[in-house]
Amino acid sequence: LTESIGKIPFVVKEYPGFFMNRLFITMLSEASHAAVELGSIEEVDRRLMTYGFPMRLFEIVDRVGLGTVHRVLSILGKSDPDRFAPASFFRVWLETATPQEKLYETPRAVNARLSALLTQSFRQSRRVGLAWDVPRRVFLRLVNEAAYLLDLGVVSSPETVDLVAALGGGYPVNHGSLL
Repeated sequence: LTESIGKIPFVVKEYPGFFMNRLFITMLSEASHAAVELGSIEEVDRRLMTYGFPMRLFEIVDRVGLGTVHRVLSILGKSDPDRFAPASFFRVWLETATPQEKLYETPRAVNARLSALLTQSFRQSRRVGLAWDVPRRVFLRLVNEAAYLLDLGVVSSPETVDLVAALGGGYPVNHGSLL
């Protein structure tokens, strides 16, 4: 069926959260912590785009939908809270956002309420300036999550991880593979 609609199927072992969801939430969680350190969601997205990701990571939240992202994050957070803990400003916003709210209110402006929550977190953060290399931080978290799932047998091979990351997650292959 998947091939008939032009998709490539990847068989994975049943485990909480779909494989690509786990990779996406891993990236989003790490990026939210970097946003606190930089004081800017737009700057995190800019750095990831410069690295080669095909679209802004936080914009994907708007495309997928707040409700979906919140549900996936809740499911994964219950299964492994230490692995899937976004920055508090982002968690609070997801929990209180209305279904109509968007993360990006315009193509260049982040939601005002979310921006205020981030500004408050930024001012309280003792880790300001530690967002030295956002793409590398996201990459390392992805490697850890992919290796963890490979070790558990959720995915069968490093090649599968790399294909899913590139085709499903837009990982920029010009930087090599994840595993």
